[in-house]
Amino acid sequence: MAKKGKYNNIFIYFYDKDTKCYITYNKLGGNFMSKIKIEGGHLLKGVINISGAKNSAVALIPAAILCDEETTITNVPEISDVDSLEEILTCLNAKVKRENNSVTIDSKSVENKVIPEELSVKLRASYYFMGALLGKFHKVEMYFPGGCSIG
Repeated sequence: MAKKGKYNNIFIYFYDKDTKCYITYNKLGGNFMSKIKIEGGHLLKGVINISGAKNSAVALIPAAILCDEETTITNVPEISDVDSLEEILTCLNAKVKRENNSVTIDSKSVENKVIPEELSVKLRASYYFMGALLGKFHKVEMYFPGGCSIG
């Protein structure tokens, strides 16, 4: 069934008998955007994977250098911030291994070095290393953190 929208958008509705859901496609600017409309009164079932929270991961990864042994953090999202944190850890001489949404950090050989500007400016969360290095070595030097200009 097709219906013309308020702004000359075309909405196409499909009813999926298996899920008992209406699936709506909105043609806007030549592209179709999908939306699922759930019809109430039916039991929902299924499995979804929830990725880890970015803000938790970017705080926990630098904190791992406070340990003098191997630390494993699970359910870590695969995002560029985690890549940048890995680069900083490697610069500080930590050993980092990533597999299956887990990050294992061996910080036995971490050194208190200046985090280079080209690494520090890649993300705002690089400032977490200030607290971790200060806690471990009682002194830290690094460049200003980066991130987007919006906030």
